[in-house]
Amino acid sequence: MKDFMVAVVQSFTNFGPPDGVQVSVVLVAHTVRNYFYLNNFTQETDIVHHMKIFPELKGSATAIGEGLKFVREKSFLPKFGGERLCANKFLVLLTDGKHNLGALPKPQAEALKYDGVTIFVIGVGPKVLMSELLAIASKPEYVFNVTDFDQLATINDRIVDDACNVARYALVPVFYPLTQKKAPWPPGLLGLDQLANQHHLPWLAHNEHRHQHDEQSQQHDDRIR
Repeated sequence: MKDFMVAVVQSFTNFGPPDGVQVSVVLVAHTVRNYFYLNNFTQETDIVHHMKIFPELKGSATAIGEGLKFVREKSFLPKFGGERLCANKFLVLLTDGKHNLGALPKPQAEALKYDGVTIFVIGVGPKVLMSELLAIASKPEYVFNVTDFDQLATINDRIVDDACNVARYALVPVFYPLTQKKAPWPPGLLGLDQLANQHHLPWLAHNEHRHQHDEQSQQHDDRIR
């Protein structure tokens, strides 16, 4: 498992702010344990080193929903490294069992997707529940099922390629002044002209519609004059 995680990280070349890859690791068993946040390490060597040395989290339970909830409520917070609004967010869930404790996985996964997180799910071995993995993943093609941990090496490139394709074609709406009487900027966004995910900005779609309506009204007035 650690070898697979390291291989995914080493598939990238640029790390840390302002525009490089950031990595966090969260482990789930009967409880959830965060090993490091997105902004704890900004160099590949440090990320790989700490991936290799974290201890096992033993336990008979598999609290997948609690893990997803932790990632949603903690891992992507600005204070833990999630402040880059134009960065694409990905979660790779790796499990060899099915959920059996705590919050249900599907609602937590839906909330993450609504927040703009693309979720890949990897099931290892015969004990996983495919219907559960499909409900968590962003797309059916983002679900991978391998027979054992040795087979993880066969899907590394596919996951990295899919993530890069998502990032390449991601929609980045542009914020612009809307009328002569400027609408107030949302808190914390002063000076920004690009925003990452329209789900975070319901006011953006409304204001774009308003801007288009103002332009149409102006054109109508010009024709009358």
